[in-house]
Amino acid sequence: MKLTADDVDKNTLDILVGLLYHHYPKARDVLIRYESITREAPFAAITEVRDFIDHMHLCLDPGNDQEKKRDHLVQAEEHLRRSIAEPYQALGLFDVLDG
Repeated sequence: MKLTADDVDKNTLDILVGLLYHHYPKARDVLIRYESITREAPFAAITEVRDFIDHMHLCLDPGNDQEKKRDHLVQAEEHLRRSIAEPYQALGLFDVLDG
């Protein structure tokens, strides 16, 4: 079955687009920054990004009811937040999180 934007309610779609467009770049940037400073991959943060993507996928699953989709949205947002916070904390840049 092919999924289209018409198959997803507008609120869910707006939230997913917001997370991807406005917040994912912050995660991407801090992952790159962490790697450039430490010369190591931030595996915990990368796992959080993977989990973020998995929950986004479940938000789009037509087999999930609206309550489950909302739960997955909340979890997706939390995984994305952690993917941003963990590298900053590991680098000792806590003050960046306040901005």
